[in-house]
Amino acid sequence: MRNQYEKNLSGDYCFLKQDYGSVHVISGRYTAADNDVFMERINCIIDKNIGNFDFNVDALGEELGISRVHLYRKVKGLTGKSPVLLIRRLRMQRAAKLIDDGAGNLAVISLSIGLLNPSYFSKRFKEFYGNSPKYFVHRFAKETVA
Repeated sequence: MRNQYEKNLSGDYCFLKQDYGSVHVISGRYTAADNDVFMERINCIIDKNIGNFDFNVDALGEELGISRVHLYRKVKGLTGKSPVLLIRRLRMQRAAKLIDDGAGNLAVISLSIGLLNPSYFSKRFKEFYGNSPKYFVHRFAKETVA
């Protein structure tokens, strides 16, 4: 036992870190598995709150139990994108899926992804995909007819 204690004190050995009730052995930084779990949690939280009009980066940080600044640094470091862009990307992907599934008109789809203003939704959708949501509606309608 004493030998193990001396090893831990003397060198570049792993430290124990408490993380939400489970203990991970790490070498001073997060492992790839921890990063995957973190990003999966973010995706689940965003997916769960995608229709919430009040959901934003502050709400995401609050659900994760970390500050907005820490969330920004962590997400930017892992993805190269800000948390705002991550939320927007997931909303636009859900919108494209809803359009593909024929889930309703654009106003309904806009509301279902947490955006109150359909014109704002159209602007962001076009910015993300390069085409307006109406173009996608017509394209998918033509594909189902053909």
